[in-house]
Amino acid sequence: MKILGQKGSYHELASRFWRVESLFDEMEWIESSSGSFEIRSTLSCPVEQNSIYKAKEALLPRLKESERREIEKRGISLQKRIPEGAGLGGGSSNAATFLLMAKESLGLSLSLEELAEVGERVGADVPFFVFGYPSANVRGIGEIVEPFEENLMEVELFMSGIIANTARVYEAFRTSFLPKLDLRWQRQEAERWLESSGETILQSQDPLSLNDLYAPALLLYPELGEYAHTGRFFSGSGSTFFAPAGANRG
Repeated sequence: MKILGQKGSYHELASRFWRVESLFDEMEWIESSSGSFEIRSTLSCPVEQNSIYKAKEALLPRLKESERREIEKRGISLQKRIPEGAGLGGGSSNAATFLLMAKESLGLSLSLEELAEVGERVGADVPFFVFGYPSANVRGIGEIVEPFEENLMEVELFMSGIIANTARVYEAFRTSFLPKLDLRWQRQEAERWLESSGETILQSQDPLSLNDLYAPALLLYPELGEYAHTGRFFSGSGSTFFAPAGANRG
């Protein structure tokens, strides 16, 4: 991930996103026991902070009155397998899945592009999960999602168990690292990356140069260094590392 500057309170980025098929949460509709929208899960955050709830709130203005009433009396059962604060897009994928479930079950006429616009209001990574591409170049503040044709590498994930706060990681980047960047070079490097396969990118980069959020995450959570073995790379804002399957990680 290369960060190319700021757009208001958001960061402009260029990144290659991969979908990991082997790790996923499970969601299904349930009948609300309270008569109003609810989310049943093991998450500790208040429901209003849940990405599914935020997706529902962002979707409501696009719905007819009858569709809004139908959504509001339903509930979602969420079985989490993607760890919180792991940099794997768990919350974003939950939000996107909710939007897709609502489209299917209510027969909404909204296109994927329109659902992605709704998703932008929830989080920068949500549009990628709405489109569901196996591999994509993601640019802007996350709203530009372009499929990238490549053979996906098998990867192994290494969970640190640290819950990284995405907002704090970006804040640390903005205050301690962004002022030192040569943004012209960043853009040139990003353009080169976006034309290369993921395998080529990994072979040509070290963990710090591969992901601009690794250094600020390490600054906030020094214990991440215990997991930074040779051949491992940092995912998103953390705290998960990944490596090509079978690579030397000593």
